[in-house]
Amino acid sequence: QGIPGADRNDILFTQDILTSLPTTYALDTTRIFATGISRGGGFCGALACDPLMSTKIAAFVPVSGAFYVKNDTKCRPETINITFKAARQVPVIKIHGGEHHTIDYEREGRIR
Repeated sequence: QGIPGADRNDILFTQDILTSLPTTYALDTTRIFATGISRGGGFCGALACDPLMSTKIAAFVPVSGAFYVKNDTKCRPETINITFKAARQVPVIKIHGGEHHTIDYEREGRIR
């Protein structure tokens, strides 16, 4: 989702999974977390910015995320309120090593 040239709706797929799993398994739906590395980290960020998924997932942990900024997803502050107050609406821990050169930390937000 958000990767240039992607033709699948991974956010919708994830919504479908989160809707169907509790009908089969005993899940605590208040304790669902999302994480991913590289492109998966970027997708984790896309989930955090989605108006529905940001309410279904308790917290997000992108690791060395590939965040593609030229796409049709818009991160709206009203759906993902990341502040430094204790009562954050959407907790995010972003992990990225300074020596990771494939997705360089300094350029991470400028990937096109």
